Amino acid sequence: MQRDAATPVLICLLGLLAFLLFPALILDHRVAPEASLKGTPPWRLQWGPQPAPARGALEAATRLGPRLQGIARDGLSTALWNPWIGGGRPGWLSSPREGGAPLTVAAGLLARVGWAWTALVALQIAVAFGTAAWVLRRLGLGAWSACAGGIAYALSGAVASQVLSWQGSALALGPLALVPATMGGAPWPRRAAAWGAVLVLLLASGPPALQFIAVGLVFETLTPGPPQRPRRLAALLIGLAAAAAIVLPSVWLDRIGHEVASGEAGRTQVPEMTLRGLVESPPTEEPTAGGRLGARGATWASPGQGFLSLPVLLLAAIGAVAGRGHPRRVWIGVIVVATGLTWASAETLETLRVLERPFGVTALAAAFLAAMGAEVLARRAPAAWRNPAVAFACAILVLRLAPPFAQRLPFAEPGEALLASPLPAHAAAAGGRFVAVISAVPPDLGATLGAADARAIDLRREPRYAARLGVRDTGELPLARVLDGSLPDLGVRWLVEPLPVRVVSGEIFARVDTSEARVDRHGVTVAVPPGATRLGVPTGRSTPTLALRQGRVEWRLEGDATLTAESDAWTWFALPEAVTGGAAELHGLALPTAAPELTVAWDRSGLREVEEVQGARVWEWPRATPMVHFECAASGDASPRAPVRVTVNRPGSIAAAVSAPESGHLVYLVKYRPRLWHARVDGERVATAAAGGIWTAVPVAPGAHEVVLSASLPWTLGSLSACGIVGLAALAVAGRRS
Repeated sequence: MQRDAATPVLICLLGLLAFLLFPALILDHRVAPEASLKGTPPWRLQWGPQPAPARGALEAATRLGPRLQGIARDGLSTALWNPWIGGGRPGWLSSPREGGAPLTVAAGLLARVGWAWTALVALQIAVAFGTAAWVLRRLGLGAWSACAGGIAYALSGAVASQVLSWQGSALALGPLALVPATMGGAPWPRRAAAWGAVLVLLLASGPPALQFIAVGLVFETLTPGPPQRPRRLAALLIGLAAAAAIVLPSVWLDRIGHEVASGEAGRTQVPEMTLRGLVESPPTEEPTAGGRLGARGATWASPGQGFLSLPVLLLAAIGAVAGRGHPRRVWIGVIVVATGLTWASAETLETLRVLERPFGVTALAAAFLAAMGAEVLARRAPAAWRNPAVAFACAILVLRLAPPFAQRLPFAEPGEALLASPLPAHAAAAGGRFVAVISAVPPDLGATLGAADARAIDLRREPRYAARLGVRDTGELPLARVLDGSLPDLGVRWLVEPLPVRVVSGEIFARVDTSEARVDRHGVTVAVPPGATRLGVPTGRSTPTLALRQGRVEWRLEGDATLTAESDAWTWFALPEAVTGGAAELHGLALPTAAPELTVAWDRSGLREVEEVQGARVWEWPRATPMVHFECAASGDASPRAPVRVTVNRPGSIAAAVSAPESGHLVYLVKYRPRLWHARVDGERVATAAAGGIWTAVPVAPGAHEVVLSASLPWTLGSLSACGIVGLAALAVAGRRS
């Protein structure tokens, strides 16, 4: 961009950021979608009734939020969530949907703790405005007119509706698809390098960028150029080949990183556009189908994606009628086709195999025509008033478009954004995954604590794991699965429920087993069932100090105040973990004076209450399967006689030391992906096997071993990707020298 355009662009950019983010710049209020969760349990109990949170903020807090909080450096690469949990990817190869979009990664790495959302919003605003203004300037428009188009695009409904989602990177970087077509008579190596770099950025931004790539190809085909058109086409093909080589590892990992024959999720249907939606921004976001958030079958829409405002439409009409130049005709054709697809019915889009409505391209076309309309008005104004007149038009656009944009940004006061975790302080050190009953806790807390919450995972490509876990599409645990014994087998250790619900205790009472105790003059003898967690004695008996004796070991039983307070028939006592199934003696229980009969109750749920905090009750499965454990080859069961110690726990590798008493398998709760995850036992490569249908098992012989499971790509993919990067750099240098 020429120096004469730097001042207007800088003025407009600073004005946009100051207008939209002044709470963060002046009041120290950060963008925090998770703060809106105070309107949902358990935080509603702590802070009092809150208004219903905006759909966009709630979606951001429970979808992109965990990934944004989990971005961190891992050696020379970047770790984006845990790849072994389900749907995650190691390092910089994370897909855009999982938080691997370029601007999302940049915000997560560069921002201060707690300010990642603010950095992401600022980056998207700046990049959307800058790329649009730069492209419009390269297409021949004046500096202030290009700024007007940049404002119209950056603040359009298409960009504003996705500013808190992973799609925002594609919309902000989308205008770059037009850069190669604006290079005029540049040497073909330089055009090839430009095409390759642009395609890499846009492909890394995800499917929403495909609409911009299509428009870039249209401009490359229709833009008049020098007679050497074959060289231009060759530059496009070479750039495409280099970009394909660079992104090949991501494509390969996307193909082998999910279960075979798993169905893809259907697209989210966006409401059809209306004329009113072009001029007026909707005040709120509403669901298109009934049901609370997380309910199966509830489809949520984001209205306002087609919002352009009346000033932009008027300027675009002026530019379409009175503008000049070849790009105007191309943009008119683009906006006609894009608008037609925007207004088309869902059935028509399905027939045409169109993945989504092209709101972004429509907004970019309207922005270019609006910039051309501002240029037309400037040419008709006196020479001394041209720049002030267009600057005044820019101010009008900001005043009309910025307020609806700002209404979508959820701000929180200092210290308010970070919600207190209901999990105990030792949860992160103890490890294990946690699940929530009826949205009891947002997945952001799982990311910040290092625990794995099922709701922070995209399970659409993990049908077997999702079926075993038994969660809904949003990761919430159905009530029927609360006491399912398969959850601890999957590594779930923590269960969180809001206090008003009290589902867990109700399920425990519904599954109580009773047995008759033998009473004689020596005391009470009971048969402890395997896996018993609690003992219940009839209410009303005097039990000041109840003790349980097995052999020569005696334990003093602690009362379970929570279940006792909620039970009319039983007084409950927690059993120590060391208690095993079999005969035992009870001491300290008042014996019956008449018939020597006594009925006792047993709870075998395995759940132990940890604490009640922050409006939630936390339960723990102490016997939950650890991340790494040893299984005997003969029985296939976990062996407590084989101590396992995890020595390295990173997103791309996990190592453990084991002393195996016999031949068996060291089982990692890592998805079985034999082409991605490779094992080494004492430095030697070994083949892995599937355990339980979803986990990875490493065979080990008797004795002490160091086992390392790490994710790595085939060397051929890395070589091809490196060749693509080197090739693009060579083309750029050759083009510059030409």
